Amino acid sequence: WPPGIQWASTLPYLFPLKNIVLWGLGFPLGLAALASLIFAIYRLVVRNDWPLFLPVLWIVLYFIYFGALVLKTMRYYQPIYPMLVMLVAWLLFYIWDNRQRARLLGRYSSAVGTFLCVAVVLGSVFWSLAFTSIYTRPITRITASEWIHTNIPAGSTIATEHWDDALPLSLPGFGGSERYRTLQLPLYDDDTQVKREQILEVLNRTDFVVLSSNRLSESIPRMPRRYPMTSRYYAGLLSGDLAFEQIAQFTSYPSFAGFDIVDDSAEEATKAGADYVGAADMVEKVKGGWTDIDVVI
Repeated sequence: WPPGIQWASTLPYLFPLKNIVLWGLGFPLGLAALASLIFAIYRLVVRNDWPLFLPVLWIVLYFIYFGALVLKTMRYYQPIYPMLVMLVAWLLFYIWDNRQRARLLGRYSSAVGTFLCVAVVLGSVFWSLAFTSIYTRPITRITASEWIHTNIPAGSTIATEHWDDALPLSLPGFGGSERYRTLQLPLYDDDTQVKREQILEVLNRTDFVVLSSNRLSESIPRMPRRYPMTSRYYAGLLSGDLAFEQIAQFTSYPSFAGFDIVDDSAEEATKAGADYVGAADMVEKVKGGWTDIDVVI
């Protein structure tokens, strides 16, 4: 089913772990959570530190079950976040309380312990501010729609992708989307000769092709044996080899103090903390037909 294609070719456990560390908790807090869990397991097994039993058991059993699922969406793991953060708080307190007694680092132990505590806390604040900044500006679908209404003549034909938002949106002051003729590209359909003819017909009738996110272009190439034709289509479209010219692109990445966090590799549903907000909107101008794409059934 199309919404599940984004998880094709993803590794059990490693894929959700990457998303939790990088995007769910953020890099500073995520690394600290992973270190806290490992240290808690050590304390529980080696030192019989039984107060850690319930949080460790909950995190481990929950992750073992959900990490093996085909649908690895990150929201499934939210119930373990409170326990992970609690372990981080426990570890930071442990480091702070023992920073004077760490023998391996000698006289630098206090400074290192202080640095680790401050880095995790301030790093988490930085990450949170960066991600909440996306809500201070319009999402890219709004910005792209304003650009289309302003720069593409009314009456033009625009091709959009199914299973994604069609652009332009109807906006106050610009009029409705009915100003344009719209066609749809059924790119999630199985690769058949009929689909090839449908795509050819749409591309040869349209003036512009709009990708309102990378939902299809990033997921379909994950299944090259199912979508050999469509994978080649996207490779040619995005590289410019398909006789298309990119004329506009809109992004809204998490940012703070001039630093952008490029989240293009994040799971589709979690980009920039909300669906698709961090995905690039692209408008491509058609310069020719789609004539050199093979079909494998």
